[in-house]
Amino acid sequence: EDMSVVAPIRVPRRNVDRRSQLIEATIEVVYRDGLSRLTLAKVARQAGLSTSIVNFYFKTKEQLLLETLQTVSREYEAAVDRAFALSSNPTKTLQALVDAMLDPDLCTPARAAVWYAFMGESQARVDYIGAVRVRELVIRQRVEALFTTLFEGAEDAQSKTSHATPLARAFDALIDSVWEQSMMEPDTVDLHVARRTCLDYLESVLPRGLDEPGESCDEVSAPTVDDIGKGMLSAWTYT
Repeated sequence: EDMSVVAPIRVPRRNVDRRSQLIEATIEVVYRDGLSRLTLAKVARQAGLSTSIVNFYFKTKEQLLLETLQTVSREYEAAVDRAFALSSNPTKTLQALVDAMLDPDLCTPARAAVWYAFMGESQARVDYIGAVRVRELVIRQRVEALFTTLFEGAEDAQSKTSHATPLARAFDALIDSVWEQSMMEPDTVDLHVARRTCLDYLESVLPRGLDEPGESCDEVSAPTVDDIGKGMLSAWTYT
């Protein structure tokens, strides 16, 4: 009789990305409590893990916060990169950027809170500048280049090209306004309406609007009276 003992089959544990889990928990705690009141214990409770596990992956609160900011920043940069990769047509790229920057999975109250928490607290501002400011400036320059290209190809380009940079920055301000409102007044934000507002802005300021010769673009409907107050941007944005 074979008396040998058969070793039990070991079932591998489900592969869980603990770092990502902790970063997502940190995003929620920052949104709920702010940077100054965040603790590793709160992050652990939010993630449903022990504080020792948090300490295993992140030695300090500062390390966890900076990696959280980097994660949110890289997500945004990746969305922008995908939008640029969709088309070589600058008009189409701008439309894709609106969709990417206002993606409901990206433009959330909690993720917006991370951006503004680092910008708003003086002790965190240096870390913010060092971590993501260069990335933000590169994105801004890429958007300005799209506007410049469109104005250079327009009639009377010489007199209009100077408009490209301020109009591109106004576009940035529109996007930023949506993110800020998402954090401050999440119940009033309608990303669908905000998207239409941004496209309406592009339609009104670009030399050829959103139409390209020989192509038909998606219809851009102007916001209606009923949309006022539901995700619309402040009137001063257009002035």
